[in-house]
Amino acid sequence: MADSKKWKSKLLSSSIPLEFDVAKLLVDQGFIIEADYTYSRDDKGTYKNFSVDINASAYAPFSETESEGRNEFCANVQLLIECKYRDNNTKWLFLPEINTTDFTQMIAGRAIRIIEEFSPVRFEDKKSVHDFECEIEDAYKAIELKLGDSPSVYDAEIKHGISQLQYAIPGLLRHLIEYNIGEHLNDNRPIIMCPILVTTADLLLINTDVSISKVYEAESLEEMTTKHPFLLFYSDSNPEFQEHWIRTFDDFSSLNETPGMIKLESLFQNSTPNSIKHFNASNLVEHLSVGSSYYLREYCSHFVICNYNHLEEFIEKLKLSIKKLIESKINIQDYCPK
Repeated sequence: MADSKKWKSKLLSSSIPLEFDVAKLLVDQGFIIEADYTYSRDDKGTYKNFSVDINASAYAPFSETESEGRNEFCANVQLLIECKYRDNNTKWLFLPEINTTDFTQMIAGRAIRIIEEFSPVRFEDKKSVHDFECEIEDAYKAIELKLGDSPSVYDAEIKHGISQLQYAIPGLLRHLIEYNIGEHLNDNRPIIMCPILVTTADLLLINTDVSISKVYEAESLEEMTTKHPFLLFYSDSNPEFQEHWIRTFDDFSSLNETPGMIKLESLFQNSTPNSIKHFNASNLVEHLSVGSSYYLREYCSHFVICNYNHLEEFIEKLKLSIKKLIESKINIQDYCPK
């Protein structure tokens, strides 16, 4: 019996069963999954391959059949998912965002990223997606607390999970953009990306009135925290990540010389609404090539952390917000002289 508990514990701690459960849930929700999305990263002077557990993709509005989806799809939805199994005695504690609205680092639209500069399709009203993000509590720092006879506190695994997601974003983003530009304009659609760290640990947000004295006085974690199904997590990049980004986007500016980009830019300039003319895909290509700090924050600083038991709820709400988003779609080709 003891041996049985040991191998089960080891198997569960590998996160493989959790990853499989997550994959099945995503397939049931209409996504196509790819295991071990791989990217290269400099590790102490040597390039090594790393991976994120799952890259899930779907066509919005998430039609029931593949053929139906291809005929009407309005956006290419991409999820990067890293899985962390924890036993019932492990809790993840987060600090809440306490900056005022004018100074917060948490900006709506940066966790669920809508990248429409490389497509003739535009969404005029992004309120549904932004509202969904605003419903989720913000956090900016986390620790892992293991309860029981020998309590321990550490943050390495949470940081590792966020780092895996962050470093995977540039390669996936470049691939998706280049794929878009290589497609016929009629088949070219906006990209929606969301990185998610899934765990079986409870997600506990420390109450804003907590202090050192209140920690001393507390009899339990429940007195000083609030349990959440999912959180938005902020993690800024460092100089090493900026170098990784620049290496990933090496020679990316040559995209501006391709026929697909030239056609797209011409389309923007010839459109009749002035609101469309400000879209400048070639300018964004240049910013991505040099690793502009603004776009590193725009694309790589906000993450969703989700308790596995609430992942289905999150995915369903995400899909609903995207379905409402695409109700506002326009195609720039409809506003150009024939």
